[in-house]
Amino acid sequence: MREDVVVRPALATDAPGIARLSEPFVADDLLVARSGTQFRNRIGDYLTAVHDSRVIGCVGLTRLGDDLLLYNLCVAADRQGLGIGGRMVERADALAALGGCRFLLAASKHSGRWFVRHGFTRTEPQHMPAVWADLLPPGRGSHLYRRPVAPRTAPPAFTPPRQGAERS
Repeated sequence: MREDVVVRPALATDAPGIARLSEPFVADDLLVARSGTQFRNRIGDYLTAVHDSRVIGCVGLTRLGDDLLLYNLCVAADRQGLGIGGRMVERADALAALGGCRFLLAASKHSGRWFVRHGFTRTEPQHMPAVWADLLPPGRGSHLYRRPVAPRTAPPAFTPPRQGAERS
């Protein structure tokens, strides 16, 4: 992967880029539709991957009890397979560790192979806390994945967002 891709906390000016990036995934029913206003209002919850001032990846983060939920995780089609999604997950993992989280959580309609390659395991509804089960709206066809957070000691570059569940 090229080193000129920067994974960083999203800026207010990134909201339109996050919305554009998300559109094809929403059209394919892989992400929940969100308005530009919703992205702007929750911009502090996002990490972005940026190349030449273009948002090429994003992930929303929200605290859910002792865990950190990843939502709206996507990478531009022309940049997939370069490790950008993995870099965003590793950054989220570091933030989760510093915030005292136990697990990273992600709900996805994908097959799950990508999440498994990045250390997640699929969690069946009967084996998850009720608050996690709320992340799987009936009829959406999503599966929940979780990954233990790796312990870290470095200071955070980004504070894990406030409590409040977003859904992917």
